[in-house]
Amino acid sequence: MSTERRSLSRRMLEPVAVFFVLGGALLLVRSWFGESLPVGEPAAERQLVVMGADEIESALGRHLGQTGRRPTPEERERLIEAAADEEIVVREALARGLHERDSVVRQRLVRNMRFVGERDEDEDASFRAALALGMHRTDLVVRRRLAERMRREAEAKADEKRSTAEQRRAFLDEHIEDFQLPEQTTLTQVMIQKAAEHSTAGDQALAVLERLRAEPVPPGESRELGLSSLLPWHLERRSDQELAGVFGAPFARALPPLQPGSWSGPVPSSFGLHAVWIYERRESRPARLEEVDEAVRAAMAQERRRLAYGEMLKGLRERYEVRIEDAPVAEPAEVGEPADAPPVIVWERKKGARKKR
Repeated sequence: MSTERRSLSRRMLEPVAVFFVLGGALLLVRSWFGESLPVGEPAAERQLVVMGADEIESALGRHLGQTGRRPTPEERERLIEAAADEEIVVREALARGLHERDSVVRQRLVRNMRFVGERDEDEDASFRAALALGMHRTDLVVRRRLAERMRREAEAKADEKRSTAEQRRAFLDEHIEDFQLPEQTTLTQVMIQKAAEHSTAGDQALAVLERLRAEPVPPGESRELGLSSLLPWHLERRSDQELAGVFGAPFARALPPLQPGSWSGPVPSSFGLHAVWIYERRESRPARLEEVDEAVRAAMAQERRRLAYGEMLKGLRERYEVRIEDAPVAEPAEVGEPADAPPVIVWERKKGARKKR
């Protein structure tokens, strides 16, 4: 009986022991990061975010990996500021408890724990252990997921708004240069010589062109006179860019001077030479709302999302003081002269200015 009591006592004490161990780990993490752990509410007090050399070098390293070059001074400034913004957004996501409610984050952290050797079959226990180790703050995939969740929450509010026809027309007038209709050509083409045959028009090609012009052959009856190919025979209202995508740039460049209503050629393409009948050529012009209404709706929605995310960032920046401790690249020293150690620059976002110290 005494043995059973001792066994029962051990089983009852085990969860308590685990609770105190995890609690101690959480307090340790808190001491490491110098801030309270997220409790599901937005951060209320103004917090300090320090972007040190390691964080800055990480942001610059990602740029180097993506572009194959070091950033320019202007790009460097933007990269550092973007890294600071990401840190603010991630901290706010953690303060709101988004990591607790996101299945992707949970699966990632549980997978991390199992990768490092944690074989606990209890998924929740593995998740809590990962939190105790601070993985939700340092894992790049988790950070990007949380930042994306914050962006989506901001954009979702913008998506609730609907635009009127008057608003869309005003938007179109303001951004008319983005809604220019391209040149459009309606044509029929007949291939009269393939590219592999001659570099210039041969006798047979010229004979076909002359026959088309002399009879004259209506465009609708011309297909049988040309060489067989997989190229489209008739095209309606295609832009120069679309025609270049089908026939090649030389073909599209040759069209503007051609006169509508007659056979022209030989017109070169990437595939050979062609006789071309131009039905109509419309010059580029500003679009009317009914022609681009869906595109205007999409552009307005994208602009609302961008502004909504910017407003969210603006509000968050007021709750976080950002200090950037940056060692800039020093100018090369003259030969024989030692280079001075670069100064540490501290930039506080709220002041918007840098100062050396």
